[in-house]
Amino acid sequence: MGPVVFLMQSFFNLFFGTTFFSMFIHSLFLSLIICIIFYYFCRKEFDIFISFIFSVFLYISFQGLAFHPFYNHTTYFFLFLNIFLLLAYINKELPNYIFILSSILASLTFYTKQDIGSLHIILVFCYFIFNYKKQWKSILFLYIIPLSILVVGTYLILSSFTDFAYWFNLGQYPHNSRLSNLKDPLKILEILSSWEFYISLIFILFIFFIKYNKNKSIMSLFLIVSISGLVNRALTGATRQVSVITTIMLIFFIFLILKEEFTRIYEKNKIITRIILTLILLLSINPFPTYGLISYNYFSDSISHINKGCYKDAPMLNYDLEKLNEIKRIIEDNNKSFISISQYSFLYCDYKIEPPKNLPAYFDEGTSFYKVNV
Repeated sequence: MGPVVFLMQSFFNLFFGTTFFSMFIHSLFLSLIICIIFYYFCRKEFDIFISFIFSVFLYISFQGLAFHPFYNHTTYFFLFLNIFLLLAYINKELPNYIFILSSILASLTFYTKQDIGSLHIILVFCYFIFNYKKQWKSILFLYIIPLSILVVGTYLILSSFTDFAYWFNLGQYPHNSRLSNLKDPLKILEILSSWEFYISLIFILFIFFIKYNKNKSIMSLFLIVSISGLVNRALTGATRQVSVITTIMLIFFIFLILKEEFTRIYEKNKIITRIILTLILLLSINPFPTYGLISYNYFSDSISHINKGCYKDAPMLNYDLEKLNEIKRIIEDNNKSFISISQYSFLYCDYKIEPPKNLPAYFDEGTSFYKVNV
């Protein structure tokens, strides 16, 4: 992880306070930006109804499922913005500013989450090489060099006068890099059972072996999104937010490739086509389990909500809330002083106390990144 998602959240905190509601507004803001831009591109290809349905389901599959910003979603926020930039000039010569903006967005992705950020950098570079190799000077001087300066320069500058190097590498909660997941038979089986994997293979064959391919650029964009999604799911795990976040964008690209056939069918029977498309999108992301869980969190008798502080209105199990209130009573009895809160780290915010900067953000029993043996 990197600092970008936290810096973005702090911006919203300035206007809405350090609250759970501020996180919701952050999520909503990112979702609306992505969906409005997506709707613009849909309208260039389809009518209002089709464009609206695509945009609504993109919202559901993106931040709309989470209701607060995860670093995975913020990573895709920057990736999707880059995809939209490239889509705006599909099958055209790219202006120089596109290369520069792509390098900036790729850098922001890297400093949001390193694995998908690295993939973003590599896959967009491959896109430029395969589709715009005649503009190699722009690729070199306006994408690669600025990107190197932004990524390496940011690290060196921040590390020279802050503890950024420590936090960026070791200051997170104890975890593996999860690269071993890519060799896990279950993860390999998960990738092999996904429909986008086989579509990606077909598109790769088309790109490499069919010389005159009018859909080459769209297929390339599909590959950027699908490969990022497949790798992220393998590294992150089968969380619903991650598993569906790329789905609507991928289906949209397939519809662009099949646009002539789709238009011909659509003109013959609009109502049935609309119903079938809506069912395809609905079944592809299946939002019911997620929204069911959210409903449960707000209406179940076993769950309460924090009534004050930085996480006001956040759901919590009754048992955990009792322990939280007990910790608060202990803190009050000790003149509001405390050390090393991990599971309830937001209490630092509630009591306006600076957390210990020289220690990791989390501590798990039996695992330690502390510089001394605690």
